[in-house]
Amino acid sequence: MTSRRALSLLSTAILVSALGDFLAVIPLALRLQHDSGSGLVVAGLFIALWTPVVVLAAPAGLLVDRTDPRRALIAISALQALVAVALAFADSTGAILALTALLGCGVAVANPAEFALVPAIARSDGKLKAANGRIESARYLGYTLGRCSAARWRPEAARASRCSSTPRASPSSRSSPSRSARADAADPRTRTSAARATASSSSSATAFSGSSSRWRSRRCSS
Repeated sequence: MTSRRALSLLSTAILVSALGDFLAVIPLALRLQHDSGSGLVVAGLFIALWTPVVVLAAPAGLLVDRTDPRRALIAISALQALVAVALAFADSTGAILALTALLGCGVAVANPAEFALVPAIARSDGKLKAANGRIESARYLGYTLGRCSAARWRPEAARASRCSSTPRASPSSRSSPSRSARADAADPRTRTSAARATASSSSSATAFSGSSSRWRSRRCSS
């Protein structure tokens, strides 16, 4: 395999890996925010992801130096793929955080393996600076595309959150006014009070009409 082809394969793999990282982490953060409603849980997700990268940086570098970087990268990438599949089926917050920490451990080993492969690939044609620039450009292009792709799902997640938090009237609450109305109609005291109110309003209307007719007759006689 030529160095140019090997560099193309490595840069493509790094682009896809970086895209997948943010395409997974951002929806996971939105899901934890929706399920728990706690910013501390969302912060815990990123702590679980990046803490192993910092803590295991030195041991991971020593491990890559003592092994073949290519084989180490293939093995750790396969393990990360298995963890990502398990994350797709994780339900509890604890399982999501634990699997995310395992992904962070994989990142801690994959990063030095990638950095060790670039000089080995580009050393033959003396274009190490160009190779490093191509690798890092592919990495940050993947980060950008991952953020943009995950951001398109944010309105759907927010809409689902609003729909799930909107209270809905239960069938019993919707039918309660009609039941109370039927109960009031069945009560004898309610029927008596209604009859009295109707009789009172009818007598008031009769008295008003009688007084109006007497006033008109007096005006005509005068």
